[in-house]
Amino acid sequence: MNCDKATGKVTPARESGISMVPETRLDIRQILDGLEDYHSPRRPWHWREERDQPREVGDFTYYEVSKPLEQSVPLPGSRGFGYIDPQPDCV
Repeated sequence: MNCDKATGKVTPARESGISMVPETRLDIRQILDGLEDYHSPRRPWHWREERDQPREVGDFTYYEVSKPLEQSVPLPGSRGFGYIDPQPDCV
């Protein structure tokens, strides 16, 4: 990702010219340059809602999770827990 300080325009990494050759290391400084000015072009940030309530998810009670997302896709490891997908407030 690259950010033009003058215009504030952010160029995604796929268009920024960062080398994506598997044999070379990525320059982390170049990737992080302009990150503080980044805004998603597709969808805005969404802050977690209803975080401070006990929530029953499957057979478990969670105390630091937010309201479930409408189109949530559980991680593959959740198969053993009935495909639960708790949303911790720190995510």
